Amino acid sequence: MNMAEGLERLTDIFRSEKKVAVFMGAGASVFLGIDDWQKLLQSISDRFSLKDKINIEEDIENEIKYSMIASKIYNLITNKEEYKTFLSSKFIPKKGFHYSLHLKILTLFNLILTVNYDTSFEEAYTDLKYFSMKHDLNLNDLIIHKLPDFSFEETNNQQVFVYLHGNNEKKEYILLQEEYEAFYPHNYNENNNESSLESYLKYIITNFHIIFIGFSFNDEDFVQYYEYVNRSYKIQRQIEFESLGRDELISLPSDYVFIIKEDYYFKVEYEEMRKILENDSSIDTDIFKEIETNFTIFSDEASALINSMGNIPEDLSKLYDKSKRKEKLRYKNKDLNLNLILYDEHTEVEDLLLKLIKNKSSKKRLVNDIEDARNA
Repeated sequence: MNMAEGLERLTDIFRSEKKVAVFMGAGASVFLGIDDWQKLLQSISDRFSLKDKINIEEDIENEIKYSMIASKIYNLITNKEEYKTFLSSKFIPKKGFHYSLHLKILTLFNLILTVNYDTSFEEAYTDLKYFSMKHDLNLNDLIIHKLPDFSFEETNNQQVFVYLHGNNEKKEYILLQEEYEAFYPHNYNENNNESSLESYLKYIITNFHIIFIGFSFNDEDFVQYYEYVNRSYKIQRQIEFESLGRDELISLPSDYVFIIKEDYYFKVEYEEMRKILENDSSIDTDIFKEIETNFTIFSDEASALINSMGNIPEDLSKLYDKSKRKEKLRYKNKDLNLNLILYDEHTEVEDLLLKLIKNKSSKKRLVNDIEDARNA
């Protein structure tokens, strides 16, 4: 759906006073100078001079999980304390960066979830509270839950911020493969008891509309558990409902994901592929660089052309493999029955959030005042 349709859907949800949670991914923090998964792993490798011992780019191309690569790196490092100190430094927001998205999120949502480790939302809340005095607004205290201590009771009536995967202040993170196995035990053995994280996620997934912002669904363990809850627990609730003799379908929360339009629609077409193949075998051309930067998936005709070749140039093979991974992710979103909201520019997401705040006129002025102060 486009942004206008997304605004209409989300407005209806807010007006109906249904339970809504926002789920913030790494995309919300990269604008603050914090590395995404791939850059983080590479920076750790560089810091501890592991280039000759591990090839991160190759592991990623071979679809090795980020958490497994993180564990490989960790096991190669001898000075664990230095590793912890360096890791913590990578999750500190850069000074002078803008928190406008965070301010709007804090103004609009009472339940904010994140798999990020940085404390940027807490810093943004400090600013929000300071500027609220100008408009004589009394903000609720921001109740913070940090892994592994989650509470179900306070979620309904207070503003709650939840660090699902750890927090830089506590220097506790779900990052390594062993840590994912400890906190997502059901993913590895369905007979395992639920962790506190799994129990909390199940409660949120089954009771709240979730709006994902800056989350690419590349976190395989979270996605696997999210999929498990959607496909089994929700279905079980439907069966129990129907067993009571009720014919109508039970109303289950629907979830929404903001995705940049260019990443969703762009394809490498047949003619572009033909031009690439007619060039030098290294295909180090402007058109190749443009396609490598912007593509999402190959068209069926372009894929057929590649498959008909005997020897595929290495660069083209890497590009093709990358496209297949992106295509898999695209269909994963469809399998999970997510409502996709497509946008052209990141500022459109902030504009939509402002429109959702419009009924809270004083709060809208509050956010605008903070943005004006930061831009001054």
